[in-house]
Amino acid sequence: MPAHDTPSLRIMMRRTPLAIKMLLATVVVGVATWGGLDSWQTNHLKGLFHEHLVDTVWEKALENQVAFEQHIKAHALTLQLLASQQSLADYLDKRPFKKAHAPLAFHTTPPQWLPQQIQDNALVAIRNLMLLDAHGIPRELYSKSGEAPPKALLSVNAPLLQLSHGQPFLTRLGNAPFLISSAPVLDAKGAVRATLLLANPLDNAFLNAPHGPIRPFGGALALLNGDPARVVASNQPQLAPPGMLLSKLEERFIIAGKSFLEAGSTDLTLQLASLVEIREFENLNSSILVTERQQRAITAFVLILSSIIMMFWVTRTIRAVTRRITSFVMENLGAKPQDVEDRDELGILEAQFEHLMHEVTRTRDDLQAEMGERSKAETELRKLSQAVEQSATAVVITDVDGRINYVNPEFTRLTGYRADEVIGRTPRILKSGETPRETFNDLWENISAGRTWQGILRNQKKNGQRYWEKNTISVIRDGDGAITHYLSVKEDITPRIQMERELQRAHEAAEAANLVKNRFLANISHELRTPINVIRASTQLIQQQCQESAPDKLSHLQNIQSSATRLASMIDDLVNLSRVETKQFILHKAPFEIRPFLESLKLAYDDTATEKGLTLHVDADGSLPVSILADEGHLRQALESLLSNAIQFTAQGGVAITATMDPDPSAARIVRFSISDTGDGIPSEKLEGIFDAFNQGGVTSQEGERNAIHGGMGLGLTFTKQLVELMGGRISVHSEPERGSVFHLHIPLETTDGIMGPAPADEAPPQQPHMVVASHNPVVRMILKRILDEHHIQVVELDGCQATGAFLENAQAARYVALVLDCSHLPDGGCSEIERIRSGETVNTDTPIVLLGGPSDSDAVSRLNALSGLSILDKPLQRDQVVEAVVAAVNQWNRWKRSANQI
Repeated sequence: MPAHDTPSLRIMMRRTPLAIKMLLATVVVGVATWGGLDSWQTNHLKGLFHEHLVDTVWEKALENQVAFEQHIKAHALTLQLLASQQSLADYLDKRPFKKAHAPLAFHTTPPQWLPQQIQDNALVAIRNLMLLDAHGIPRELYSKSGEAPPKALLSVNAPLLQLSHGQPFLTRLGNAPFLISSAPVLDAKGAVRATLLLANPLDNAFLNAPHGPIRPFGGALALLNGDPARVVASNQPQLAPPGMLLSKLEERFIIAGKSFLEAGSTDLTLQLASLVEIREFENLNSSILVTERQQRAITAFVLILSSIIMMFWVTRTIRAVTRRITSFVMENLGAKPQDVEDRDELGILEAQFEHLMHEVTRTRDDLQAEMGERSKAETELRKLSQAVEQSATAVVITDVDGRINYVNPEFTRLTGYRADEVIGRTPRILKSGETPRETFNDLWENISAGRTWQGILRNQKKNGQRYWEKNTISVIRDGDGAITHYLSVKEDITPRIQMERELQRAHEAAEAANLVKNRFLANISHELRTPINVIRASTQLIQQQCQESAPDKLSHLQNIQSSATRLASMIDDLVNLSRVETKQFILHKAPFEIRPFLESLKLAYDDTATEKGLTLHVDADGSLPVSILADEGHLRQALESLLSNAIQFTAQGGVAITATMDPDPSAARIVRFSISDTGDGIPSEKLEGIFDAFNQGGVTSQEGERNAIHGGMGLGLTFTKQLVELMGGRISVHSEPERGSVFHLHIPLETTDGIMGPAPADEAPPQQPHMVVASHNPVVRMILKRILDEHHIQVVELDGCQATGAFLENAQAARYVALVLDCSHLPDGGCSEIERIRSGETVNTDTPIVLLGGPSDSDAVSRLNALSGLSILDKPLQRDQVVEAVVAAVNQWNRWKRSANQI
């Protein structure tokens, strides 16, 4: 059709009467809808109906499950009620048990202590009820059926009474499952004078008992046991006889709700299943399909006919409404009717309705808002009512005079007062006399002023027991804002108060013990390190002297040296672990180069590896930055611990140290240090505890052979893990027995320059540099002087760290390459003396200061971290560690001299 004809078609459609358009639309839509629904529903109704029926069966099965478990729990409740009957107490008073081994009295009719009225009103059927004396010996037995119970029931033992005490207990007596509950009969003083034991067999009669709440629909209920599952009992044994396999029933029945019973305790696994015959589904489905098709046809016809009738009625109504709106617009709004000749009834109604749009819209919005607020208020009121009734805190509502109008169930549980005992009375009945009067004065002052009050009261229960109560009282106002009631929310905080007091006492004791431990470790480590360092250094000097003069004594000196090193290491492990656990370990971040750092590690352990016939390989990936910002000393400490272990536990092969960027794409700016060996390896089942304290390679004290061979206390890996985590990183391990282990350290680092290039050549030190060595220990000064003499460094010795500042003020301080200070004997670890040196301007600001042993005080450590050019070497000192620090200072001084000469 041409484009210019489209407006004419639209105009024609608009002018067509609404009745004709609705008639055509109704017929077309009705026929199409009926055909589509009939085809779709015929194909899918059978499956949908089957699913719906299965879901219904499951819902009923779950209801049966809950009701059955409640029925089981009612056994314990029934027995408790029987045990509390006065008739039983009177019977025991009149006929106390005298003979220790009297024969069991067997009753087929209700005995005197079980009146018929009580039995008739019991929650469950009473089939076997036994009365035992205070020692658990059966005295009387009532059997409703008159049949002798199983012999296992007559020989009641203590475990059976304990498992069934106050709760249902499912077990097997003989070859039959039984439900057993027991309850003590107490005298006036609360002592046990007898015990009642109720034992009902779980059989067909149990499921068909009139007291039982199980009401299945169109099928059967069955108790299942065993694997494969078999029917134990059924309420319709003709359909599901006991002993039949469940797999055979699946051919005829739909089985739902097959779940394990969870009521009380049990040593017997039972399942409750609901069975519905498949044939009933198929018959019902076929009849419903036929009926549904007939209903759809009739419904479609009725709908089409109704739509036609409704169409004419609606059209007529629309014309009437249009006329009324037009009249209303002309009479009330003073507007002239619009020209609507080219519109149908709806178009005319739409045009006239525009005049009322704003007013109607405003009214509608106001009404909807009001309705929404009212609906919201009603919903909130219902929620609040349910919340108050089910609240875990006690709720009390009083009038303005303090008389109680309402209490919830939790109030009764908390105080012991029933609602009818407190309604109309005041909360004064809970006063214990231990709450200060000022608290009540403050309470009334706040709530009388309309403010919410919250506080803690010491109250008293109905039985006289005192308890702590957190009370929040707020006001309830009417529509005019006047106070009409007070709402009190009470919470029993007695356990919390007791726990807080216990925790406070425990915390104070732990703090005191921790303080004593830290002081002891600090003092003993300082006292032990000094003689150990002297022993190690002196031994090294004697070894050098005995290389040619007395080589036969070198092995003895080596034993002394290794023992002193192992002792110093154990002291460090204990002190460091204590410092990490007590948050006293502080990081010293400073820039350093990775390649020299790794080479120094290789240099320090090369001789040790060579002595064992091992190769030691070091590799740094070229993608790493040249310089990084991190705690070099603590990172070295972690890597040395792993490297020492790798060499120690490797008998042949080699050890490798590698540094690469972390391959994990999500681990941005993470450097991975790896220590791998070809040693013993660690069994997979022991890897989980590898980082536990006093654990050496997964070997505990019970497997002490390996500890005896390798030595140590098993603290190294524990400290290493905590040290790595303190630096913000993590440690992982991969190991295979007899093939070796690989430890990975993932350390987040800050770079200070570009990508690592080729290793730079070492710079030659200047001719005859000078250093100052200050220590209160002459042996330490002697050892340091020997080391520095080997590197052609002139040494100026000072007696004590505190003499350094005064010496530099009267000397040519600028010519010294570095200052080596041993200030461990000073209270602040030499912090004040180093600050004096830096502030005195007697040396260059970048002149290195090497401090032997850092302070333990966190404030002193923070002050030292703020100073530039300071290196701290942790004790016990290693010769290679001192040499490395000295060479670095000489190289730095040499570069500074060259720059000064160029200027």
